[in-house]
Amino acid sequence: MPEFKIVVRPEQTEGDMACIELLDAPFKGVQFKFGQMEFLGEDTNGNGRLAFDHELIFVPEGVKFNGKNKKKFETMLGEVLKKILEDYVLEHPLADEKLDEVRDADTE
Repeated sequence: MPEFKIVVRPEQTEGDMACIELLDAPFKGVQFKFGQMEFLGEDTNGNGRLAFDHELIFVPEGVKFNGKNKKKFETMLGEVLKKILEDYVLEHPLADEKLDEVRDADTE
């Protein structure tokens, strides 16, 4: 699981005032925020699949996003998003009940 932290950007006066900073090489110091997310259903193992956009806020000098590095970066972002969502559900147990209600409504 990649290490990350939430960074408050006081210079940002409109819109999102926080972003996520990666703490692991080779993307240490990269700051980004997630954009639109979409639930794509479950895979054959029953795991949820998500599609998401992101916006780079800050990229330290020397960090490259090409070839294998680009795929590794996208995988790392997916792992960060998964961790954030898992932590949210653990802290908000009613979220599971609400999700079940939504799922039930979708199948009716």
